[in-house]
Amino acid sequence: MTSGRQVTRVAYDSQIFAQQQFGGISRYFCELAKCVAQASGFDSRVVAPLHRNQHLLDSKDLNRGVLFNPAGRVAGKLMRMANQLISPWQLRDYAPDILHETYYLESNRIGVDCPRVVTVFDMINERLEPETSDRDKLTRAKRASVARADSVICISEHTRRDLIDLLGVPEAKTHVVHLGFTLTALPAAERQAETRRPFLLYVGKRDGYKNFDTLLAAFASSARLRADFSLLAFGGGGFSEKEHLRIAELGLKSGEVVQTGGQDDVLSALYRDARCFVYPSMYEGFGIPPLEAMSFGCPVVSSNTSSIPEVVGDAAITVDPGDVEAMRDAIERAAFDEGVRHDLVSRGATRIRQFSWANCAEETMKIYRSLL
Repeated sequence: MTSGRQVTRVAYDSQIFAQQQFGGISRYFCELAKCVAQASGFDSRVVAPLHRNQHLLDSKDLNRGVLFNPAGRVAGKLMRMANQLISPWQLRDYAPDILHETYYLESNRIGVDCPRVVTVFDMINERLEPETSDRDKLTRAKRASVARADSVICISEHTRRDLIDLLGVPEAKTHVVHLGFTLTALPAAERQAETRRPFLLYVGKRDGYKNFDTLLAAFASSARLRADFSLLAFGGGGFSEKEHLRIAELGLKSGEVVQTGGQDDVLSALYRDARCFVYPSMYEGFGIPPLEAMSFGCPVVSSNTSSIPEVVGDAAITVDPGDVEAMRDAIERAAFDEGVRHDLVSRGATRIRQFSWANCAEETMKIYRSLL
């Protein structure tokens, strides 16, 4: 801490805010920076001269930069170059005591001399594609960021173990800080009954390790589920030609599997109305959607792999994500057994109390203090 200063200044760099218009990582840093700014003895600022992020736009007190929506790769590259030129001047003017890098940067172009923190969100790239990871730009940048950081935050114990095992990071340098979650219910006056068929809910991207294909197979194999429910996929874009072919191959009819999108108010209503939420991912660094579902009283069925059990605890039915029959049986229990449903809802309401942005910020500020 600078001599005589009563307030610890924490700066967050521009990286993620120039990459994401919306997204979990940029939301994490906005929520963290807001909590830090409100804490006694702390001040925070996002140093992003140009950004494209809606979360940051909605948090005007955190940033003095300009919203810029680049069209195309060239404009995006120009925005990043402008940030690289201007950010060091703004950082020196702010004179932070701590710099928290918001993503992974291979070269050191920040321009201030103070302790650094970086957050590692997952090791998917290194764990799932080990034969290419050492040659991959993302892995090289992650290695460089972790190497120059004074402290490394991991969002789950599973991510921390993977980081230590795969990149050889000293354990003493790492800390586990769980995420919070932000999704508010619709105002009572806006809650309108939906006319859609009762549904099971899936949220997010669907390709690769997200394992949507196994969920499709589990749903298709259950006459009971298909008779009473649709499978609704929120987000992730419209179904691809490959997905349409797979849906037809499984014998699913039009209307049995549907896709939709929207903002948080739409997702909130879907969590509230879904018969159950299914999270079949094969690997996650943390996994916020199950907590969101629990906060709306929606029973959860999830994978039993990576960090997911660490997040859901005993408040979800967990299954092997590669076992179609086990997934089908778990979904049927969550959908049809009222005793199981009541128990999951009750456990979920208890579980979510452990995860908040206030808790996340307080644990993070302990790490900041330890570096001063």
